[in-house]
Amino acid sequence: MIHNQKGNALITVLLISLVFTIIGLAIISSSISGTKRTENRKTDIDVSYNAIKVVGDITTNITNKLNTLSLKSYMTRSGGQTTIDPTFDPKLQELLKDSLTKITDNEKAKIECLSLVDESGASASEIIGSSGSCVNDLSKFSSYQINKDNDFTRVFEIVLVTKNPNKNEGKIQRTIRKCFILSPLPSFLKYAVGSYGEGNDFGLVLNGSPNIYGNVYANQLTISENANYQLRDGSDKTSATPMPSINGDLYSSTANLLPIVKEKEHFYKGEIPELKNDSQFININFRESFDNQMNDILVEGGLGLSWDGDRGAFQTDLLDRINAQYTENNRPLSDFGIDRKDAPVNLPNGGTTAKGSYIMGSTPPIDDPISVNGDLVIMSSGNDITLKQQLVVKGDLYIVSYQNINLSNIYVTGDIHIVNFGGTILLNGNIAGANNIDIESSGNSGQVEVNGVVICGNKLNMGASANNDIIVNADILAGNNIMIKPVDTSIKINKNIVTAGSLTINGDDELAASTVTSENDAVIFNSVVYVDHTANISNVNILGANDNEKQLILLANGKLTITRINEFKNFQPSKESAKPYLPEKENTIKPLKAFFYTESNAILYGVGSLFYIDGGLFAKDRLEINAIRGEVTKIDDLPPSLTQTDMYSRFIVNYNSDILLQRIDALPIIDQLQIYSDELIVE
Repeated sequence: MIHNQKGNALITVLLISLVFTIIGLAIISSSISGTKRTENRKTDIDVSYNAIKVVGDITTNITNKLNTLSLKSYMTRSGGQTTIDPTFDPKLQELLKDSLTKITDNEKAKIECLSLVDESGASASEIIGSSGSCVNDLSKFSSYQINKDNDFTRVFEIVLVTKNPNKNEGKIQRTIRKCFILSPLPSFLKYAVGSYGEGNDFGLVLNGSPNIYGNVYANQLTISENANYQLRDGSDKTSATPMPSINGDLYSSTANLLPIVKEKEHFYKGEIPELKNDSQFININFRESFDNQMNDILVEGGLGLSWDGDRGAFQTDLLDRINAQYTENNRPLSDFGIDRKDAPVNLPNGGTTAKGSYIMGSTPPIDDPISVNGDLVIMSSGNDITLKQQLVVKGDLYIVSYQNINLSNIYVTGDIHIVNFGGTILLNGNIAGANNIDIESSGNSGQVEVNGVVICGNKLNMGASANNDIIVNADILAGNNIMIKPVDTSIKINKNIVTAGSLTINGDDELAASTVTSENDAVIFNSVVYVDHTANISNVNILGANDNEKQLILLANGKLTITRINEFKNFQPSKESAKPYLPEKENTIKPLKAFFYTESNAILYGVGSLFYIDGGLFAKDRLEINAIRGEVTKIDDLPPSLTQTDMYSRFIVNYNSDILLQRIDALPIIDQLQIYSDELIVE
């Protein structure tokens, strides 16, 4: 058979040409697509960068304009309460809209829409920017339930949606979100650790290896690999350690920190924090804030007192106001179960009264006001005692309970001694004592509950032992020192404290009790405490009320000292986890739920002690922190430096940002809002 194959070569050539043509077109198409994707990617980056820059510029514009809004022009204070003028929010919105509209035409070309959402109230509302609304459903935004009539704090979220100015490249769109808080809180409350001081022997000193989770502020920063500590005989020692760890940004209002942040050797595992500028840092006016708080409490006390900074004049005025409360009784004192004793009366605590004192035993409830000219002992040894009207004593007052005692207003020209050996002492009225006040709960399952304002002319002491409680639900003011001492129990302070003297909070020495595995002396706070002199805290836990949701905010004019916290206790496990190097929640070591501030200086040691602060720590003049890492069971056997890496620090500060949204009337209010920015989100 003969086969005719003419034309096969042509077909083969055509097929090969077609294949190569298709491959070529595919390569060209791929190249064009790749080029287009590259161009789209470049456009996406350019548009996103432009949007991020716009949001940053808006934040900066708002920051720069806030100093034009004087808060004192929009507020009135009465009885410790702040009232905001209704013209404040319109003025603030005007400022914000102006910041939103200052965008260049070139930037507008890359923006689809720009909105500012107010999340402060019961529901979110929108402030429209320069390019129309971005928001379709306001119900998806948070609402922080801030009472705008009494609180300057506001929460906003910027929402920006991008667009591609070149329509031929198709739809390229990103959503940028940034939340920020405007708050009148003092600047120190936005930092985990800090010091405003600058110059020799001022500023922030980090010796050894503390671990800080949160932003840090310093105008002068000193870092050392040696932690200082003291033995019980007062002699000074040092221990080599790793370097400090800062899991946050480092802020300053100066350029003094630049040489330090250039060297990895200055920081734990070479992790250098980013250095940023805080040109808006505002110090508090401690004296003004202290005086205002003193007068707010005195108004609550109802005696017509005022504070002008003169302690002696205050004590004299207090005595005069108490004497003015004295009135003659409608009936003989014997009708109230009160008998005069010519001989001194022996007291359960071992003391005695003066001659010619009076004693009240168990009696039916009394509806009349009572005035006593002399020392008075009220002792519920048999049945309960209830006084429904005020009690005025020209002398010393002793309240001793074995059964329940329920009292109203108490005014005493001398000392007040409240001793609970059983039952419950309810103090439902205001208490004013011209001299010292002692409150002690040391019986079997006893309780003292203070529900009225306490005004003490001199020193106030408060102590409770195991199975006994002291609960304070009203403000305390003292013209001199205050001592709070829980022993194997907790004392609860749910209102504010102001002392014109010093503050001491002490537990007992747990080292003496070998069976105790964790600190069991505690004061539970929901308070702002002002101290005109020094503040000293030792051997005690500071916890927050409402299951640790609240906290102590301590502001001291003098030196701050915190010692022997969780002494020779250790985290379990002691080997640290990943950044930010915080221990898991566990029961052995309870964090100190507090923000500590001093106008002066503080030197703290996390060597034998173990500090875990859930809050913040700030010293205006100088703050020195000394810390090592790892387990310590006795002070003369510290772990060597090489074994400390990857172990938990013995001085940890974990910043609690919840403070920014809490309305706390007793805090100092600065004269302008400050901006606290959250992280920027690109979707």
